[in-house]
Amino acid sequence: MPLLHRLKIWQKLALLVAVLGLPIGLLTYLLMAEKNLAIDFAYQEIRGTQYLQPVRTLLQHIAEHRGLSSTYLDGDASFREKITAKQDQLVADLTAMDAVDAQLGNTLQSNDSWPTIKTDWKNLKMAVFNLTAKDSFARHTALIGKLLDLTLYISITSNLVLDPEPETYYLMDIAINRIPILTERLGQLRAMAAGIIARHQFMENDHINLSKGLGQIEMMRTNLQGSLEAVFQANEMLKPVLGTQQAAFATSTDVFLSAVEQLARSDQVGPTLSPSAIFGAGTQAITAGFSLYDAAIPVLQDLLQNRIHTLNKKELITLAGVLAAVLLALLFAYGIGRLLVQ
Repeated sequence: MPLLHRLKIWQKLALLVAVLGLPIGLLTYLLMAEKNLAIDFAYQEIRGTQYLQPVRTLLQHIAEHRGLSSTYLDGDASFREKITAKQDQLVADLTAMDAVDAQLGNTLQSNDSWPTIKTDWKNLKMAVFNLTAKDSFARHTALIGKLLDLTLYISITSNLVLDPEPETYYLMDIAINRIPILTERLGQLRAMAAGIIARHQFMENDHINLSKGLGQIEMMRTNLQGSLEAVFQANEMLKPVLGTQQAAFATSTDVFLSAVEQLARSDQVGPTLSPSAIFGAGTQAITAGFSLYDAAIPVLQDLLQNRIHTLNKKELITLAGVLAAVLLALLFAYGIGRLLVQ
């Protein structure tokens, strides 16, 4: 080629290095793009955990409101003040949810899910004292179902359900899937048991519903235990971090379920049974469950942050290595060219 003949030797060597560097540059670009995708993926997961924090609080407090309302509407007037206090607490919960939805809703494509849930809650709050216990339970449960649907939806749009690492995947499974659904079943059982005791009699299907709830909860506890064991198998260092909350949840749940099982086996509601006692036992178990949630989420976030840090570090090392190699190749070509010219 005439053009090549006109080039000096060092220029030819430089051109050769540049041509050989093109595929290296392309591979480097693809590698950097892949790592950046993984970094963005992890950041999106963190946004998902941040969005779901106030959702978790709403799940706990609306379930408590359901139990308090059921007990009041079934005949225990002492629960009315507790309902009002819980409604006041929920005002702050709604404010926190408004803030996180405004901050992250578009990024996580929450659409109009939260405004719809918020409107449903306001309507329920205004109507609750005029409902029957059955209708109140149904409307509360439907509202909580929407919060659980929102939790699942955000876990998808935030990539949480697609997490690629075993320890973080199972931590996600515990916090996003296992605990919210298990505590909801415990909350339903709490409301049913406290309502039965408040009205001092069993209604049709009460025994069946209690037994069914007990069976479902035992199955869910087994699934939760399986996910926890998977986390500990992937990272033994997490067992001391989560083990205390795990044990507290198991113990308090055993106490509550034992009381409900005794009630389910009874033909009549004993005069010594107290709605406040059964409600308190259920609340203690549910609170312990959410304490496990609260312990798991920071661990998950820390692991995701560590993954991002590691990916950034690898990205910088790779880029530095490629640049150093290119620079050395150019210097080598220049040196050979100078020797040939001399």
